Amino acid sequence: MTFILYGEQFGIVERAIAKSTKPREASNPNRSPQGNALAAICAEYQSASLKSSLTGAAYSMSAQRNDAMGHFRTHAVQQVVSYSTNQSLSRAASAEW
Repeated sequence: MTFILYGEQFGIVERAIAKSTKPREASNPNRSPQGNALAAICAEYQSASLKSSLTGAAYSMSAQRNDAMGHFRTHAVQQVVSYSTNQSLSRAASAEW
């Protein structure tokens, strides 16, 4: 695997790998500490990305539910107002007769 990095990218990657490099676990067949560090960085990124997308999906579903409930409440209030208005008009009409 070959990567081409420009400018500050090299420093960013070098510092991240240096910070994430740990002694190799006996059960890990990869003898490259830098390769293991890079894999750990990628795994952590994927985990954070998944959590972020799940959080976003939960927020989106919550927003959709709230929007639907808001529409339901508005519709229910309109029905009550319509019913009240119709009842008032009916009473007023019967009082006139």
